[in-house]
Amino acid sequence: MGLKRLIADTLTPNVEMRGLYPKMGFVEVDGPIETITYIDQPMFRPHLHYFVKDI
Repeated sequence: MGLKRLIADTLTPNVEMRGLYPKMGFVEVDGPIETITYIDQPMFRPHLHYFVKDI
């Protein structure tokens, strides 16, 4: 598919995912990144955490 980078987001209260993504090789980065959540759910923007993984 030619993918070079995976991007994931999660909300502040979701501590399980915020702990899992780094274990899977993702690195937390400063946002915002225009993910589907960011675009479709603007009320969540202040609470989003972004993770990236180069593949």
